[in-house]
Amino acid sequence: MKKICGIIPIFIFLLSTNVSAQFAPCIDGQAPDWENPILRSQPSFSLEYDVFTGNMDDIYTGSKDFKLFGPNPNLNTYNEWTLSPMQAKSDIMNAAAVILTGVVSPVGCGGSFGDYDPAKTYLFFAGDRESNNGVGYTGFWFLLNGSSAITDNGQNIFNPEHSTDFGEPGGTGPGGTITVEESHGDLLILANFENGGRDAIVTVLKWVGPGNGTLGNNLSLIQVQNNAQVGQNNAGPTPVPEEFIVPDGQTMYDTNEFYEGVIDLTDVFDLVNNPQLLCSTTWMLETRSSKEITADLKDFVGGSFNLAPTVEVSNDVVCEGDSASLTATLSSGNPLDYTFTWSGPGTFTGQGTETITFASTVIGDAGNYSVEVTSTIACVPDDPGTGTLTVYDNPAPTATDLSDCEAGSTGSATFDLNDGVTDADGGSITFHTSQADADTGTNAIAGATTYSVSIGTETIYVRSEVDNGGDDVCYGTTSFDVTVYDNPAPTATDLSDCEA
Repeated sequence: MKKICGIIPIFIFLLSTNVSAQFAPCIDGQAPDWENPILRSQPSFSLEYDVFTGNMDDIYTGSKDFKLFGPNPNLNTYNEWTLSPMQAKSDIMNAAAVILTGVVSPVGCGGSFGDYDPAKTYLFFAGDRESNNGVGYTGFWFLLNGSSAITDNGQNIFNPEHSTDFGEPGGTGPGGTITVEESHGDLLILANFENGGRDAIVTVLKWVGPGNGTLGNNLSLIQVQNNAQVGQNNAGPTPVPEEFIVPDGQTMYDTNEFYEGVIDLTDVFDLVNNPQLLCSTTWMLETRSSKEITADLKDFVGGSFNLAPTVEVSNDVVCEGDSASLTATLSSGNPLDYTFTWSGPGTFTGQGTETITFASTVIGDAGNYSVEVTSTIACVPDDPGTGTLTVYDNPAPTATDLSDCEAGSTGSATFDLNDGVTDADGGSITFHTSQADADTGTNAIAGATTYSVSIGTETIYVRSEVDNGGDDVCYGTTSFDVTVYDNPAPTATDLSDCEA
């Protein structure tokens, strides 16, 4: 196998909001850190696969880094892509990226970046290529607008367009506009591994739009002064991380087939005054024909940092008159940074918070409730959350009093208590001797069809119960009196007299 001079990655990055982390990769050219389960559990972690066999690999066509994104009226000005095979030395198989804040360097890390600062926000990235048989040049885009490869009206393009706020209001430029230096835009990181070197010479570029910069044929880029970044190739064989897809039987990367890097984003973007700047960011790893800004682009694979949380809303099922609540849960972020605006058919308390409550539900409270989650300092969900409150009607049984005379002189009479229920209202009936037992459904009267009542009046409590499934049992109660009357017990005496 032919020895190569080195991989020359060029990375275009998009930053993100702060994400807490417990593990960060050591940038030393060794791949196993990228299978760490703690790293992969981070909300911003993204691992993407690219086709490397057959004719269905999505690759650039007629594209260069300085060209535009968006609907393509002119191939000489805009980037496009197609499906086609790619030569092995430029063929990406896997790419990963993650944005982390609050990390420290792994114990024993021998990387050349230095110690991570927990107060900083870092972008970590990694990728591979199918073969090191030839010089390879690689790139990584960080795209603030969430740009990605799409097909629009039969045209394979990258959309939306590159991001920059150059010339917009709010800066120190002419008329109070944002200057090139103040602007926020997509980042292009060039990592140049010259002369077979393992450590890259990293250059950070920022997109400012055609004619506004100093680099690229259309002057769309400027260089950003950032000294806190590192890119490295693997200097020798390194294991393929779990879940990376490689050719059958491959377990190791050969020299210069795997690469990784890190950049400190804190100094690139003013996140303090622009906390939501990175919320829509996507990334794209690419291979290139050379290290120059004018290089032809080859293969690519893209992903998202998923910085915007999703919102899930709990459901609740109750009986009429019970209390209820619905709670919105974010997949990431601090709920205290958000306002929760609820809408729905019923009356509730807790507007503006994660949880709304219903003190005593009525049938009219039932239905779907939507929550819009907003914030001025954190990434917000793309879509509202919806939960359902189900309120079941309680049965309303009706009853009538029963009465009878005692049986003979026994002092009691026997009744079928079912005769006292005029309407169960769809429920199953039980009979009880107290209201408390009827409410709890305990101590039901056994032998209700032959229930004996002594002379006098006894109150019978009726429970009508509907089981709606699971624990959702609704009931209603009523009562009726059972009266037993004393039979008369006349007395007599004999009479006698003489005949008249």
